[in-house]
Amino acid sequence: SWKAGHNEFFNGMTFDDARVFLGTDLNPEHVHPFLEDGAYATILDSSLPTDLDARTQWPGVIHPIRNQMHCGSCWAFSASEVLSDRFAIATKTSSPVLSVEDLVSCDGGDGGCHGGRFPAAWEYLTNTGIVTDSCFPYGAGDGTVPACPSRCEDSEAFIKYRARNAYAIKGVANMQKEIMANGPIQVGFKVYKSFMSYK
Repeated sequence: SWKAGHNEFFNGMTFDDARVFLGTDLNPEHVHPFLEDGAYATILDSSLPTDLDARTQWPGVIHPIRNQMHCGSCWAFSASEVLSDRFAIATKTSSPVLSVEDLVSCDGGDGGCHGGRFPAAWEYLTNTGIVTDSCFPYGAGDGTVPACPSRCEDSEAFIKYRARNAYAIKGVANMQKEIMANGPIQVGFKVYKSFMSYK
C-alpha cells in the first residue's frame, strides 16, 4: 500500500537536512524485558479487529498529535504521548498532556535534540516521571534545548507523572492485543531515503 509521491513536509530538503527529525537510536540489543506471551491468553487472535481508531475506542481522552519541529525528539514525543494517553485511558478521564520537554531537557540518559533510546526514556518515565506540558512547555523546536527546571512555568504544583512499569512486546499479534487492552504503544522504525517520497 506504500505510494511514492511529493511529500510537502520534506519539500526542498536533502536527506541530511531531514536527519534532524530522525532522533531514535534503535538498538535491538538494548530493550526492556519482553512481556510474556501468556499475558494475552484471554484475547484470541481471531477476535482482533481489522482496524482500531483510538478516537472512537476511547472518545474524549486521546491527546492530539504534536510536531517535534527541528529537533530530533521523536523518541521523547512518542514516549510522553503514550504515557499521556495511557493515563487518560486508565482513569477514563481527560488527563493533562504530559511534557515532552521534561524528557528532552531533563533525561540525562538521552541526547535531547540529538536523539534518544526507548529503554532510557522509559527508565526515566518509570523512575523519575514527567510534569505536565503546561508546567514545562515544549521549547526545543528550534533545536536548542532549554535547561531542566525545578518549578513550573505556570502556577501549578511541580508534580511528576510516572509510568508503573515498562516492557517490550514480541510480535504483531501481541502488539495488537496490547493496544486493545491498554492503549497506544511506542514503535520505532529504520528510515531510508525513500521515506522522504512517501505520499
